[in-house]
Amino acid sequence: MASHLHRFALLPLLVLASPVHAGPGERAALIAAFEQAGVSADDAQSQVERLDAMIDTVVEQYLEERTPGGLAGAMAGAVRALPPPVDARGAFRAAATALTAGLDPQCGYLSPQDANLAIKAEIGGIGAEVTVRDGEPLVVSPLDGTPAAKAGLEAGDRILQANDTPLAGLALEDAVSHLRGTPGSLVRLAIRKPSGQMAEMTLRREIIRIQPVKSRMEGDILYLRVAQFSATSAAAARAELLHRTQGGAGRIRAVVLDLRRTPGGLLDQGVAVADLFLSTGDIAKLEGRRPERQSLHFARPEEFLPGVPMTVLIDRGTAGVAEVVASALRDNGRAVLVGETSSGRGTAQTLFPFGETTLRLTTERYVRPNLQTFEGVGIAPNIRVAGPGLDSGDDRQLRRALEIAVEH
Repeated sequence: MASHLHRFALLPLLVLASPVHAGPGERAALIAAFEQAGVSADDAQSQVERLDAMIDTVVEQYLEERTPGGLAGAMAGAVRALPPPVDARGAFRAAATALTAGLDPQCGYLSPQDANLAIKAEIGGIGAEVTVRDGEPLVVSPLDGTPAAKAGLEAGDRILQANDTPLAGLALEDAVSHLRGTPGSLVRLAIRKPSGQMAEMTLRREIIRIQPVKSRMEGDILYLRVAQFSATSAAAARAELLHRTQGGAGRIRAVVLDLRRTPGGLLDQGVAVADLFLSTGDIAKLEGRRPERQSLHFARPEEFLPGVPMTVLIDRGTAGVAEVVASALRDNGRAVLVGETSSGRGTAQTLFPFGETTLRLTTERYVRPNLQTFEGVGIAPNIRVAGPGLDSGDDRQLRRALEIAVEH
């Protein structure tokens, strides 16, 4: 049974033909590749059964159409290319890497630990969300207060090496495993900035517990920071709003919602946070290949601080669900966006467990209330303000957002 990175009411929009499953030919090709690599017949059979189920899932659920023959062929080729000696686990990893390498960068296969981390607000390591793009680990967003953020790691940085290990060409799971380690241990990173400049930094690993939501008053302006859309984010945001509006909302002149460096997460949490500030309108639409993957999310009538001016801060680290929230508030005329163009990670992923392995698969594409997608292009702010930004000590973006909030 799939474990969804997003979970909300679904609205079927289309009907698809029956899915095409991997056939005996694909299974036989994979088994032959395992046996040619030196894996015993029994071990080859058990590993290929799991890979066969993964192929079926990609064919049925992936956002773009794939054929079982093409997937199995790539996996068999990866196994045959392994230098000896080869064990069953190593052959499986090579095949699974080949399976996801032909998909988009957000797809991958995860260990049980990584699968659990994907839906919790507590992670270990350096404190950055990482994907793989063009064969290199790419920082999507550093998380607030973590070693990555404190060291100056930024969205768009490419991590080329961890200690003495080159990371280019590794599967996402393998690359991330070199960033994690014993709390207190050091990891030396070689970084290439988006400008092409090289940098080196040493970080001390920590067990990282994320505080997803916090707020404060900037004079009579409410500043609300949502750092992550985990399972408790919407409830925490609502609690902060209730706390700040106790005794009447008249003293709150404007709201600044800070979504800078906020990575993807649970869609239902993002929808609920956007809904706190909306009383009508569409929040998000998801498009996928299967009927159960189609959904449309609406605002409910209740709203906090209706009519109070609002700005939303975004930057290159604003990704996925955070982009959904920003676009919903802007496209419904509720807020002005300030900062830099967002990440452009406009797809949603679902987790599919297969024994000790979990497949993370892109299954839907986000569509904004204005019917545009932001995949690959991001969301441009209404008012562009370059950094320094969050945690810089000279937050020019926040200062401008506060000014704009009261101007509107």
